[in-house]
Amino acid sequence: MNGIPATYRNVSLIISTVCILFVAGCGYKNPYAGPNGDRTISLSASMWENQTSEFGLESVLFNSLNNWLQKSRQIHLASTPAEADYQLSGKILSVSHPGLSYGDFDRVKELQAMLTVEFAFKEAETGKILWQETKNIQEEPYVIGADAVRTQGNKKDAFEKIAEDLAEEVYLRVLNFMKNSYKD
Repeated sequence: MNGIPATYRNVSLIISTVCILFVAGCGYKNPYAGPNGDRTISLSASMWENQTSEFGLESVLFNSLNNWLQKSRQIHLASTPAEADYQLSGKILSVSHPGLSYGDFDRVKELQAMLTVEFAFKEAETGKILWQETKNIQEEPYVIGADAVRTQGNKKDAFEKIAEDLAEEVYLRVLNFMKNSYKD
């Protein structure tokens, strides 16, 4: 038929069928897309209060949180708290930099950036806290540079990594809340 041997037609039919079945039935779900298809929540994520002397840390954390929360089509970031179904708030409680490794003459070579935060997720209308974390500690090592500028850059990178990890953790908790609260 049409000059194509039956063997090639059968092979191409089998390959096409396997590809279609694989794509349709592999069960893959994007873990960052959010649960339950078309259900959405409106969320107000405020700038966290910074109770430390580490200037600008609240902005780094706020930007990371917003970037993560925008990854899901099921989460709408409200312009104002009054427009939101839920509110996410938090505080940066403390920052410390204990020594992690030492060189000659007990000179510090590496420090550990430690950030302690608390955060809460609550219903906007009632103020009821749905979940909270009262003492979340995030850590990231950084190297003491050859000069103060390099050390500051390394410390900044460590705090950006901490903010990214913390924002991802909060984002996944919001998605988990949505998944558990919208069970059919």
